[in-house]
Amino acid sequence: MATNFLTITKEQLQTSPNGREYSAQVSGRGIPFLLKKVHINIELENDEDPSIVDSLLTIANDMLQKLDVYAAKATEELYELFNDEWNEEGEEVSKEDFAKRLKLESLIVKSSSRLVYFDDGELFCGHVIEVNIDNEGNVESADIAG
Repeated sequence: MATNFLTITKEQLQTSPNGREYSAQVSGRGIPFLLKKVHINIELENDEDPSIVDSLLTIANDMLQKLDVYAAKATEELYELFNDEWNEEGEEVSKEDFAKRLKLESLIVKSSSRLVYFDDGELFCGHVIEVNIDNEGNVESADIAG
């Protein structure tokens, strides 16, 4: 697993007016799998106490260190779909080239769910690639969205 050296601090988080969402926009320049600007969102659900933001931030930072795992799973799940149904270039794209085109766009962390959104690098005509992560940090699914 590659280390991305990107860490979000609590000081970087901006709080929404309702106090239920925390977000940061950070630079990912020079880091594999990251766009130049990445959106990190931490969202409280229902009546959750804001004190859990620290633990959700830890989860977000752990997720940032596993981007290669998430990109690999997205590649595994969507590579054949791309070459069979979406590839308009005619020449098959290798798995390595497919994975290199994926760039983290945003990460959403809640108590009950975690989502990673990759820019598709125009593989799927500008749709995002959504990777669902379970509460143990394992990939549940990857699909195109939007």
